[in-house]
Amino acid sequence: MRRGSLSWGTVVTLLGVFLLLDTLNLLRFNWGIAWGGFLIVLGVWLLWSRSRTWSGPSSASDWASAPLEGAAQVKVRLQHGAGQLTVRGGTEAGMAFDGLFAGGLNFSKRRTGDKLELSLRPPDDVFPGVIFPGMFASRGGLDWTLSLTDVAAMSLEVETGASEMELDLSRLRLSDLTVKTGASSSTITLPATAGSTSVRLEAGAASLSVRVPEGVAARIHAEGLGSIAVDTVRFPRRGGAYQSDNYDMAMNRVELRASVGLGSLSIR
Repeated sequence: MRRGSLSWGTVVTLLGVFLLLDTLNLLRFNWGIAWGGFLIVLGVWLLWSRSRTWSGPSSASDWASAPLEGAAQVKVRLQHGAGQLTVRGGTEAGMAFDGLFAGGLNFSKRRTGDKLELSLRPPDDVFPGVIFPGMFASRGGLDWTLSLTDVAAMSLEVETGASEMELDLSRLRLSDLTVKTGASSSTITLPATAGSTSVRLEAGAASLSVRVPEGVAARIHAEGLGSIAVDTVRFPRRGGAYQSDNYDMAMNRVELRASVGLGSLSIR
């Protein structure tokens, strides 16, 4: 589902091969002609990749979805760069995910038994906009709003860069969650009725706010160089962790481990 058959990895690899051959005197270049040809090929590829239609959403057509196919378990790996990311529970009937993906999307899926694995990531041609900001305004950032199925049991991994992120996971049947984020502002609402959920948060220079729904018990391990604020009325300090009084007997509970850099973490 890639928008261009020629990737940046291919371009760099070929250039490295040419340089090596030239260094070994196995191939001689007029480098003025070589660089001119390279830039022409690169320009043609960029224009072609931006105009080509494909089976996923483009900058002009942002909608994408994938059927659940009756799977009882869903594993989602979601990679997002700079921009805005909003995730919530509740899709159209029979869908594993659906949503709007301004800036484009590449996704793949694999079915193994009753388990469906999904990978959602930015298009390959987002990269030029990072090098030449302003030249590719439509690729300057991603604005994704998507819903995930609340029918099947789910495992979710989210990786983001410099983004604004809102994850409302309260409706999901989430067994485990991993979030890795850089210089972001993030709000995360954890599942309300998922039984036992394992959560791992890793943040750099980020502002991270985590909400544990009422009626959900939690055991929290938090560390970092930044500011850490935990609601000690709901989650009293017990040794090296914060823990609800009824954690061991709670029907719905969260085991949360968080590591933050020079940012802030709030858990309530």
